[in-house]
Amino acid sequence: MKKLAVLVMLAAIAPVVAATSMQETSTSFFCGIVLGVDASKGLLSIEEASLDADKMTFTVSADADVTKMRTSIELRDIRVGDPVSVEYRETAAGPIAVAVKVITKPEST
Repeated sequence: MKKLAVLVMLAAIAPVVAATSMQETSTSFFCGIVLGVDASKGLLSIEEASLDADKMTFTVSADADVTKMRTSIELRDIRVGDPVSVEYRETAAGPIAVAVKVITKPEST
């Protein structure tokens, strides 16, 4: 009887646990122009390139994938004015960047 009760409880909470896990791992994207970089604090501020011109500041995680032209770079290599795409997770502490890609124009031939 105890085993049945435990199974019923697990079945009842499994969807809640799964939904919570999915929320914690789902990511969003934000594209714009770099307003500021503080590599020592791991912060990146971006203004969206749209009519709304939303601004966001991200904490860049230590294991974030930071790239330019498919090459890994350091956060300190990003410059004010660079166009970037940021993949991030929302957390209670604010948005955490898990990937930052500096967008470059293709070379013209």
